[in-house]
Amino acid sequence: MKYQLAMKPKITLFLQFVQTLCRNSFKTPVQRYEADKHNKGNDCWIHLITMLYCLLSRLNIHKM
Repeated sequence: MKYQLAMKPKITLFLQFVQTLCRNSFKTPVQRYEADKHNKGNDCWIHLITMLYCLLSRLNIHKM
């Protein structure tokens, strides 16, 4: 029987940056302007995190 060693989660710089964001402060204007009203899968928070990742990793999503 093989035993798997418990791996420590790798805390990246991006994860540390995201943890500083206050999701509740972000949720207030989203609810006020009903920004998630017609979403089909991903909400505004996921969209923000995805766009920040693309920006910080210098991905160009328009070429995908």
